[in-house]
Amino acid sequence: PLLIYGTGGLAYGNVSTSAVMPGSIPGTGSDSTGGFSYVCGQGTGIANCFTGASSQTKVGWTVGAGGEYKILNNLSLKAEYLYVNLGRTAVTTTATFADGGTSPASFTANFGSVNFNVVRVGLNYMFGAR
Repeated sequence: PLLIYGTGGLAYGNVSTSAVMPGSIPGTGSDSTGGFSYVCGQGTGIANCFTGASSQTKVGWTVGAGGEYKILNNLSLKAEYLYVNLGRTAVTTTATFADGGTSPASFTANFGSVNFNVVRVGLNYMFGAR
């Protein structure tokens, strides 16, 4: 009455990322730019120096395991665990306002792997089972 199984295969999903670099970069000592030569428009009322967002469909992989136990002739209880990895993602941020220094127009923020865990439990009813 017990079925134990492993599973694996292709996974895909929409991944949305965003990045914001605030207008006030903490500095060290008398350096108000935190070691960067870029100075955001201080005193201009602009809250963020860089902003960016992206949304894309990522393709990756999944592995997992599960089990199903027959409680009655036509009723079973199941549980399953999946690990999903959709690879790395990045977002390009663009300067909102520049004030002095060497002002880059944009930079790319690289994020780690997009991965998550899924746990599912369920109750199955089998029609016509004997």
